Amino acid sequence: MPTVVRYTDSPSRTWRFEPASIVAAHRRVYARRGIRDLVSVMSGFGLSPGETGRLFGVRRQAVNSWLQQGVPQTRLADVARVAQATTALRSFFRPERLPAIARTAMPDLGQRSVLDTIATRGAEPILRLVEALRSWTPPSEDAAERREAHEA
Repeated sequence: MPTVVRYTDSPSRTWRFEPASIVAAHRRVYARRGIRDLVSVMSGFGLSPGETGRLFGVRRQAVNSWLQQGVPQTRLADVARVAQATTALRSFFRPERLPAIARTAMPDLGQRSVLDTIATRGAEPILRLVEALRSWTPPSEDAAERREAHEA
C-alpha cells in the first residue's frame, strides 16, 4: 500500500472537541452571516453602501458594518428576500442591464422603480412580477380567433 504524504507549509492543527471550543468555532462561523446575500444585492443592482442603506432603511455606516461583521439577526430575512429577488431578476434579465432596470419606473409597480418598491413594500411585489413575466406566453392564433368570435 502506498504511503500518502501531505505537503503543506501550514502547521498541523489540533482539534479539541470541548464545549468551549465548539461554541467559539460556532461563533466564528456564524459571525459574518448574510454577507454573501448583501454583496449579491449590491453587485446585482450596482448599489453603493449609501444606496443599499436607503434600500434597507439604515445608514451607510450600518451597511459598512454589515459588510465587515455580518448582517444582524433581525435583518437577515430582509436581506435574504431582496437577494432572492435580485437572483430572480438576474436570471431573467442580462446582469449588465439590471442596475438600469432597477432604477427605471415600471407601470406594473405603480410607476415606481424596483429599488423604490423594495424600499417601501419589500421584495414580494418584485418576486410576483418576475413570476408573472416567466409565466407569460404570447397568445396563440386560436385564442385570438376565439376571443374575436366571443366579442362578436
